[in-house]
Amino acid sequence: MPRLSIFSPAERETLLALPDFGFALFTTPHHKHAVQEPTRTAMQTDKGVVLVSSLIEKVRQHVILLS
Repeated sequence: MPRLSIFSPAERETLLALPDFGFALFTTPHHKHAVQEPTRTAMQTDKGVVLVSSLIEKVRQHVILLS
């Protein structure tokens, strides 16, 4: 869970309720995977848009919210 102290009470309440609706926040484990996955794709292409598109699709598949 992110440092919730930087959010207002209403925002904290919303963030804490997200898992109840099937959403996850972008955390350290997600970051590690987000770095590894494009590395594999980068070995196949030198197009930045392909790398970013691949990462966005992975984030969407895992229902991850960026806060």
